[in-house]
Amino acid sequence: MTRRLLCLVVSLMSVLIVVSVRNASAQAPNPHQRIARAIRLIRSSRGANAQVDAAQGLRNTVLATDPTTVDDETVHSIASLLEFRNDAIRYWTAEALAHFGVRAKFAAPKLRAILDERECAVAETSSVSMIRDTLERIGEPAPERKCDHYILPK
Repeated sequence: MTRRLLCLVVSLMSVLIVVSVRNASAQAPNPHQRIARAIRLIRSSRGANAQVDAAQGLRNTVLATDPTTVDDETVHSIASLLEFRNDAIRYWTAEALAHFGVRAKFAAPKLRAILDERECAVAETSSVSMIRDTLERIGEPAPERKCDHYILPK
């Protein structure tokens, strides 16, 4: 009797595990949903720190996603975040765009415009190096450097 009961319990547990895994995978958001949620969080967050944290979260989400599973509209939505004036948001956005390689080539004019605006600014941190890297990764040569200072003098 005990062995039969044990077999029954193991069988029921197995069925419950299979059902739970199926439900979890059915409820897991697809890449578009995860990225769209991250973009909404950046746009709706109040305060620069919360927006920057959300932008870093977007980058993490993008890097954890197979780029071939993300449609062009979503890549364009990511690129739209370059309009933010916050340089840290631009940094994380540029890194996310680099993940898509040549598919993000359309963003090159905006990336170059940010370089023109930010490259010679004296700042403690800057998106300039990431933007240059992103341009290279999307197949666009970065323009010649105008300035070589990116860190505040001590």
